[in-house]
Amino acid sequence: MRRAATPFASRRRPRRRTNRGFAVADALVAAALAGLALAGLVASTTLAARQLRDVRRASLVASLAVDALERLRPGDGLVFERAWEATDGRGRPTRLRAAVTSSARRETLATAVAP
Repeated sequence: MRRAATPFASRRRPRRRTNRGFAVADALVAAALAGLALAGLVASTTLAARQLRDVRRASLVASLAVDALERLRPGDGLVFERAWEATDGRGRPTRLRAAVTSSARRETLATAVAP
């Protein structure tokens, strides 16, 4: 059996998809997200580079202090005093100073670490 044709069957139009503008919007959202991710990556890389520089400087100060101790040690029985000082720069470089004093000499090492 055939169905009876409805009077409005000829007036129906096929539906068109109306997502023309979504491709542009999707591209803009993707570009914004990529920009945010790139900004975060640059910020974390900069922070890591600063921390690495600070660790290198602190390591250098410690190494120099050990060398100074070795130079002061002529033999057994040497009495020496060590002092460490860090001055907060509050926006300026933080100053670090290590002093080693014995009965014969005094060695002082100083450096500054950028904020």
